[in-house]
Amino acid sequence: MLLFLLLPLCIYSQTATNSTLADNISSKLTDGANPNIPDILLEWDYSQITNTENLSFYIEVQPMGTCWEGVNGKLRSEKKTYQIENTVIGLKNELRLTLSALDCKCLKWRVKAINNQTESETYTDWVFASFM
Repeated sequence: MLLFLLLPLCIYSQTATNSTLADNISSKLTDGANPNIPDILLEWDYSQITNTENLSFYIEVQPMGTCWEGVNGKLRSEKKTYQIENTVIGLKNELRLTLSALDCKCLKWRVKAINNQTESETYTDWVFASFM
């Protein structure tokens, strides 16, 4: 009986939840190489998530062709995926997105976590960001 009560806790602790992923990442505009156009800085801290050796983390960035509709705007080009290194340094780090690298005025991004044992995927909601 005790085994059946503990099993869900073990499974739960191995997977990152949508809220855990979303609560531990933020985006902000920051000074970039071009003084007229800011960069978008994504900062995360997933170092408190348990059993990360079984997880792979990614940031998906989708350039947008229209900016006035937010995350529902027209897609511009292929989605870009950046892997978060599953190391002590990688789990608490940042990613700088630039207008010149993405060739778009706005974008949407989200975090994806994959449990490598169960192949289950967890996503955050899309977040809209603009270089303007």
